[in-house]
Amino acid sequence: MREVQMLVHRARGEYKEASKWATELMDAIDLARDDTSSYLRAVDVQLEAADALKKDDLAMDVTKKALERLPDNMTLKKNLAVMFARRGEFDQAMKIYEEVLQRNPNDYNANLDIGIILYNNQQWSEAVDYLEKVHELEPDNTRVIKMLMGAYFNTDQPDKGSLMQQKLKAIQGAE
Repeated sequence: MREVQMLVHRARGEYKEASKWATELMDAIDLARDDTSSYLRAVDVQLEAADALKKDDLAMDVTKKALERLPDNMTLKKNLAVMFARRGEFDQAMKIYEEVLQRNPNDYNANLDIGIILYNNQQWSEAVDYLEKVHELEPDNTRVIKMLMGAYFNTDQPDKGSLMQQKLKAIQGAE
């Protein structure tokens, strides 16, 4: 009943009501015996409602609460890290991303987001490690190539910077 109400209100764009039903559903679910998919669906509705209602604090609270119940959920962890980064709380974001990378060193989004945070804070040498990993995973990502090029030039690695510049021209010429 709660899940149906939650989904009906969500479909109608009635986010305040959808959020209310999602909260009730999240509180009622016993993860030890219930399927986690309903819980995660309620979390998703809460996050969508928070976005629609421009309530960033609600989104963060919902994600933290969900992580208390599902501490190994890497998607929730990455979402929380993104929220911290958007608030400018980069240390918090980095801490969470590093935890994700301990579990999966090849996590594309965690490596990319850390690389971007470090690059934007002009921590060129540190950014290179993460951006190179992303480049390995997606060699034709022009955004990553541009950041790597900038990071290489800013760390006195002009040969590598020039290689990225050539690669970027080749990719852009092929488009």
